[in-house]
Amino acid sequence: MLLIEALRSALGTSFGLEQFPGFLKTADYKLQMVGPSGLDFNYSDYHLETQNEPIMLWFARETDRPVLARQEIADVHTLYRAAISNTKSTVHPNRHTPLELLWWEPTLAAQSANLLPLHWTSQGVLPMAVMRSAWNDPQATFVAIKGGTPNHSHAHMDAGSFVLEADGVRWAVDLGTESYDKMRAAKLDLWSYAQTSTRWTTFRVGPEGHNILRFGGAYQDIMGKGEITTLPAKKGAWETRSI
Repeated sequence: MLLIEALRSALGTSFGLEQFPGFLKTADYKLQMVGPSGLDFNYSDYHLETQNEPIMLWFARETDRPVLARQEIADVHTLYRAAISNTKSTVHPNRHTPLELLWWEPTLAAQSANLLPLHWTSQGVLPMAVMRSAWNDPQATFVAIKGGTPNHSHAHMDAGSFVLEADGVRWAVDLGTESYDKMRAAKLDLWSYAQTSTRWTTFRVGPEGHNILRFGGAYQDIMGKGEITTLPAKKGAWETRSI
């Protein structure tokens, strides 16, 4: 979006870059990955604590969907309260936060979470499925499941892994990223994604540290891929995954 805005201001056209397939749907992914507790679905090398994303204001304006800005507005309020009270924020500040001065519009404050789906899926390289009972309830039930493959940058052997929240507690967790410094110090094959790489012997990175089914203690096939085979039903919620 920085390139798009630069082209628009300098040349009067973005050359249609924003129409690249899937690009304008990125904001939906960001919203769906945050549970009712405010914690992220921290699969693979991601972190548990969320970070504010000024670009959500850009997406909300670009797509004329103010609801996309709801989480960002809440995160900025959290950062502000922590700053004036001199306490640690549960939201990590983004270095691009000043850009919100360019992308903020008063209409973005008029938002309704009812416009967001309770059941959401994505396909592509990393299939995902998210189901929740409500958007405006911190006690809501929330399940997020990932597919994909271990054979790409920052990936873990976690195809089929999930997190679960209910009553304000994350009952099924993902441990998230391991310290790369520790892995290097242990002389592990940090940058090798081969089937026999010692990268997979790390508890957080290999299959042992994830909410997945295993057969005979085997590692996941690095050439395999978890796919969504059945989409959630309109009433209730269920999802079937091939791993």
